Amino acid sequence: MEENKERMFVLPVDSSKHSERAFDWYLKHIHRPGDRIGIVHIHEPPVLNHEAFGVLGKFYEKDEFQKALQKSMNDSKSLVQKYEQKATSAGIESETIVKLNQHGAGHTICDVAATKNADGIVMGSRGLNLFRRTLLGSVSSYVLNHANTTVTITPPENAHQHHLLAIPKDDTEISTIL
Repeated sequence: MEENKERMFVLPVDSSKHSERAFDWYLKHIHRPGDRIGIVHIHEPPVLNHEAFGVLGKFYEKDEFQKALQKSMNDSKSLVQKYEQKATSAGIESETIVKLNQHGAGHTICDVAATKNADGIVMGSRGLNLFRRTLLGSVSSYVLNHANTTVTITPPENAHQHHLLAIPKDDTEISTIL
């Protein structure tokens, strides 16, 4: 990778402390002057449980869903504004990308990285154990296995520093990326 090349990194964010830690890790360890970031948030619209309202469901459903939808949209907007502000404060050119979760968060993150021709993806890990990761799946595992660019996964807060994972997708050495 050329030393002076403008680089673009995708940073998926949600409301977790893991996303915040990954964002801060990017700032401290990867960012160089001239780099740009894409702050990616996958919006999860609410799901209305038709059974929850029983016989009166038809009357309450629309209002409740509209309220829940508006709240989730406001939450997403506040979240990306928080990360935009962090980027601006650090003097980083950023772009926010909010996508509706239609095909899974991992798939969408990989698509955004490919579309933006990203030099890397930096994301947090929740630190699921093997059973939960197998049962529930893991966005970071999906991204690691399907992205067409380097993926850096920051460990959970209680993990040791040596568990950091950066997998280049080409012949670039990790030291060049970091």
